[in-house]
Amino acid sequence: MKIRGLTVRRGGALWFSQQIDGVRTWHNLHTTAQAEAISRIVEIRQGSALQRGSLKAAIAAVADHWQNQKTRRGCQWVIKNIITRIGNLDVSAVSPEKATAIYRAWQKETSEASAQSYLRTASSVWKQFAARGYCVLNPWDGIARTKSARTRGADFVAATVRDKMIKAASEPLLTCLLLGFYAGLRRLEIAEARRDWVDFKAGCLRVRPAVNPPRLRPGERPFRIKDRSERIIPLHPVLLRHLRKACKGLGPLDFLVCPKVKHGKSDYRYDFRVPMAALCADLKIENFSAHVMRRTFASLLVQAGVSLTKVSLWLGDDYRVTVEHYAHLSPSDSDIASI
Repeated sequence: MKIRGLTVRRGGALWFSQQIDGVRTWHNLHTTAQAEAISRIVEIRQGSALQRGSLKAAIAAVADHWQNQKTRRGCQWVIKNIITRIGNLDVSAVSPEKATAIYRAWQKETSEASAQSYLRTASSVWKQFAARGYCVLNPWDGIARTKSARTRGADFVAATVRDKMIKAASEPLLTCLLLGFYAGLRRLEIAEARRDWVDFKAGCLRVRPAVNPPRLRPGERPFRIKDRSERIIPLHPVLLRHLRKACKGLGPLDFLVCPKVKHGKSDYRYDFRVPMAALCADLKIENFSAHVMRRTFASLLVQAGVSLTKVSLWLGDDYRVTVEHYAHLSPSDSDIASI
């Protein structure tokens, strides 16, 4: 059965395209079964019968802009919340006054952090509406946000605190801490680290995107590193000794942390923040997060006199960013006496 507008794109998934007022829109059906795809096409066609500029129709038209399933759900929830407050209006009919009133209502009903999160999401959605020509102005821009007291996380911890955490940790948290403190990996990089990243012969860790990823759920994408290209990090002796034991019996594509876990209940393969928070509570360490390990890795290197160029390469960060964050930690440079 041939259906007009139905095609296969991006890894075998079925997509449906339709043209409204000369604008062609692609919809990811998130399935490879034709029967299920047909039912979703019917829903899309019924939605397109709505007024083209209405909030429901507009969010349906831009939904596939967000390939991340969690982002899509969040944007759709915010629009649904706005519709319950002011109705399914034309996108351009949402004025700055109405947007401000909705934001004030969010402030009363939830925390300030949540209210500002909804505000940022709404502003992002309206930018997409403007790009499609549904409106000219973004009513959410310019809303005066309430400044709230914010708890700043620790920039980094001392080597003694690092060692105390490592000594008290057990697997799989121990591997996570060592990869963060001694390789400076990001949280998702720690969870996605695989056996083929470790090169014992060269004595280094090669951070790279996923190869032949396991089966993904609808809306998920294979792991991609944040850097433009893979980076190489020398293995610290402490990390090297641990990985020699941890990698025994692992295949090239097995994960270093919880190898048997392919997908967790959340959007992350493995989330070690809960056991890490419990460890910090036991040790009475405050304002600690996974990213503090990365900053500790860089800070201790800079304080030891390691070149900022090397640190930026190992972090995978831009050199300018590394200088802004860590240059003040550099010891006094005696080279100035040579002039």
